[in-house]
Amino acid sequence: MAPRARPDAAAAAHRAAAQVASVLLLATLGEPAGSRVCDCLNWKQVYGEGLAECGEGAELFHFLARAGVSARDARWIQRENPAWASICTEFFTKLDTDRCVNVAVHPHGRAGLPGSSWCYVSSDCRSLNGGSPLADTYSFFGLGGRAVSWKRCARGADPLLADMPPGDLLELATS
Repeated sequence: MAPRARPDAAAAAHRAAAQVASVLLLATLGEPAGSRVCDCLNWKQVYGEGLAECGEGAELFHFLARAGVSARDARWIQRENPAWASICTEFFTKLDTDRCVNVAVHPHGRAGLPGSSWCYVSSDCRSLNGGSPLADTYSFFGLGGRAVSWKRCARGADPLLADMPPGDLLELATS
């Protein structure tokens, strides 16, 4: 005859299963109707307020994919290589809009992440669509999570930089 589980162990297992079920339910429900926590944030403000460093989201994806470099190594290379750093200093940190940006430089006809666009959102957003929360650099101090995550944008639901008329793009580029 098999040994019987102790009542306290069975109760603990039941509580753990209930917690997992509630997390999964929240992840599938998405955001409440009318919620704005998944609206894209202004790029220039995100970097200017120190909410993210360029390279923590999908900024360097194009370089990573072409060079076969890990995201961790890309942050180091970015600091040492002016060509890689310029995508941050000359584009992302100056981008004064909340529109989604293409993940890859030439996304047309590409499937998955390379064919999509992305932006930073509040860390309260659960509908990241394949994006992710930023790594919590200070988690070993127990200081809590980061204020932003990045999400993949959905055409028709999110404003895309690629959908702007050329005149508006020119105005944004020269402002």
